[in-house]
Amino acid sequence: MISKNISKTIICLVFVLSSPLLRAQTDSVPFLRLSGTDRWEGITHSTGDGGYSSYSYSSWEVTDSMLLDNIMFYKRGLIYYGFDRDSNKLYQYVDGVKRLDLDFSLPSGSSFIGGFGNGTPITVTGNSSSKVFKAHYGVWPVYDITVTYAKEIGVTSDVSQMVMSSRWSTFSTSTVSKLGRKLNGDTLYLDHGYFPSMIFTPVTSPSTTYSPTFSTANWHYMNYRLQPNNPEFDYLDTLFFEYYYSNGVDSTDITTVKYKALSSNSFVVTFDSSIIKSGYHVKYWLKLKDKSFRPKFIKNLNINLIIHSHLMYPLE
Repeated sequence: MISKNISKTIICLVFVLSSPLLRAQTDSVPFLRLSGTDRWEGITHSTGDGGYSSYSYSSWEVTDSMLLDNIMFYKRGLIYYGFDRDSNKLYQYVDGVKRLDLDFSLPSGSSFIGGFGNGTPITVTGNSSSKVFKAHYGVWPVYDITVTYAKEIGVTSDVSQMVMSSRWSTFSTSTVSKLGRKLNGDTLYLDHGYFPSMIFTPVTSPSTTYSPTFSTANWHYMNYRLQPNNPEFDYLDTLFFEYYYSNGVDSTDITTVKYKALSSNSFVVTFDSSIIKSGYHVKYWLKLKDKSFRPKFIKNLNINLIIHSHLMYPLE
């Protein structure tokens, strides 16, 4: 009788362990989805001993792709990245070598060798919606790298810390904009939250030259993101000077001249003296466009520029 009861108990335990309810607790949805439309922008805040503080801007976008081991790899800079949706692992392909970058399948408290660890174990913390990977290098100098990923979105924070003797430095990079594809195929877009600005003083009208000089000042501000320190960045914006000729009844087509928008801009535009001598004035405006994923424009008012029509040649 005793042996029969033991057998029944063992059978019952086997049945429970193979229950489909337990298998359903596994998250089968992949953590990331890379695509050929992926683009990213970030701001890095650098700090150091002695009160050092600075900001810098960086960005990347996918420039190429290839299929390797049934995984689609997408190129950012010099490195290809590919995500295996079945294993939830992110791989790098560089210099002809495929290697593990990050393992999103591991639970909190695990560790593995790969990616930025370069032989140093990478520890994993977080949950099914957020993963934090950290590598600790050496004892002196101390060098820690901590990268945080959000599900579908991708990397949201990248922090590098170095300590040597009394010297230390920290580089904290935060994602301010991301374009890509969500797991369901929808477009993923995170807005950056910075805005272009421009100060422009119109040239004197009437002008005494067919080639007047225009000047602007351009910058960005980050809304509330970096308060109270609100640094300026070079966003490689584009400045557009657009103009046409009008006599009050008829007008010409619009002409557009493009310049790289620096913090301080000065440029000369030479207008067609033959058109002006026939009784036309110049209508113009300036526009500033940033190069983010969904560009923001600002534009000043339409201005009427009168140039003396009796000028025989531009005054230099």
